[in-house]
Amino acid sequence: MKDMTDWLVSDDRSEQAYADPFEFGMLAGVLRAQADAEGFGADRLEKMCDGDVAGYLMSRETQTSRH
Repeated sequence: MKDMTDWLVSDDRSEQAYADPFEFGMLAGVLRAQADAEGFGADRLEKMCDGDVAGYLMSRETQTSRH
């Protein structure tokens, strides 16, 4: 079983290119539901993302697009 960090980093949808903050918000909602379904819990996901899942995803997208 993956730990939560591996799960979050390896999530395929987080590697897609998104431009609109609304899309990041929608993806964050999906990830919260998946975290619950995987047994990690949405609250734990929020903690890992410093309280802002959408912001974390936007930051990752920015870092990925620069490489």
